Amino acid sequence: MATKFRYDVFLISAIEDIEIAQIVARRLRALKMKVWFDKDRTDKTFDAEDAANAEKSRNMLVLWSHTSDKSDWVHAAARTGRSRDILIQTAIDDVVPRDPFHLDDRIDIAGLTGRKLVPGFAVLAGQLGDAQGRKGLDEYVGLSKDEQAAWQKKHSTDPLAKKPAPKAAKAKAPAGPYISEMRAREEEWAAWTVEGASGLPYGVPSDLSLIGGIADHVKVEMRKRGVGTLALLAMLPDDRLEELEQKLNLRKDQIRKQEWVEQAREILDGKPPRAKTDLADWNRFIKDAEPAPARAMTAAALPAAEPEERIVYVDREVYVDAPPAAAATSADHIKIGILTAILAAIAFMFFLGWLFGKEERAALTEASTKSCPAGQYPMKRPEF
Repeated sequence: MATKFRYDVFLISAIEDIEIAQIVARRLRALKMKVWFDKDRTDKTFDAEDAANAEKSRNMLVLWSHTSDKSDWVHAAARTGRSRDILIQTAIDDVVPRDPFHLDDRIDIAGLTGRKLVPGFAVLAGQLGDAQGRKGLDEYVGLSKDEQAAWQKKHSTDPLAKKPAPKAAKAKAPAGPYISEMRAREEEWAAWTVEGASGLPYGVPSDLSLIGGIADHVKVEMRKRGVGTLALLAMLPDDRLEELEQKLNLRKDQIRKQEWVEQAREILDGKPPRAKTDLADWNRFIKDAEPAPARAMTAAALPAAEPEERIVYVDREVYVDAPPAAAATSADHIKIGILTAILAAIAFMFFLGWLFGKEERAALTEASTKSCPAGQYPMKRPEF
């Protein structure tokens, strides 16, 4: 059974080459090709989702450049296509990619723009067309409108020759379950407030990095413009979105399309983030905030309850409020002071006795020596 592909082309490029990649994608789509191209890609890892989309593609097209040759994502994707023998390689500058791609032929499309065609693009269209069973696409590229019409008559089965059937006028159908759900959701969001939200789980900070699509440098710029927490983002009015996009140098309607406000509200309602990387941070925050497991102790051996340390997250920085040390009572201080004073007085008296008794001890020693020389015992006088 023949494999049914969802995409004709899986486009591979570096994030830095986004502009030329968009031009290539538009031109291939103009040739009625279904192109997978993620212009909003920010990850650096060729993950399972990327591999699944590549598996659904008939061909994989890589745009080599000095920048893409340094990208691990580009090399991983290109290796996947090369292993399946469906990889077509192009170059947008004079790069010679790393092993093993330096051994393969590359189609030169340097200088391609939205208005200017280069010979290499016709070659590329021809190779992709041959792989898809569409002959003569290399001839079609660059033809005038009259010449294109003649080509379409000659290749009547090609998707370029098929004209879409006119759409019949339809009566406006009643709103289905999906439309009704969307309207209910809009009404719910309109009545949403921060005070009525379920709240963040214990230990999770109000960090904009948990929003899918907000990078660290964007978060810093948003802080400068007064949108530094999830609560402020969740209540951001629609009339400020376009202004914020301009100040942050974002694409038009990026905040709406990526649903930053909706994501912030979901997180404040206790729902986990949408992105996998943000979910990992979410779980780490919760785990770090959990108290350590208590040791097994008998009831008699349990110590008196003491205040615990409280972990506070402030914008991903951890502060620990330590419990105050147990203060001794004033009565304990008095007892310790009296006992110390008595011991000191006794020691001082012994010292004075020793110091001032030296001469007296010497005189007693001398008198005993004269009355009873060494080696003799005193004799009793006879009684009469």
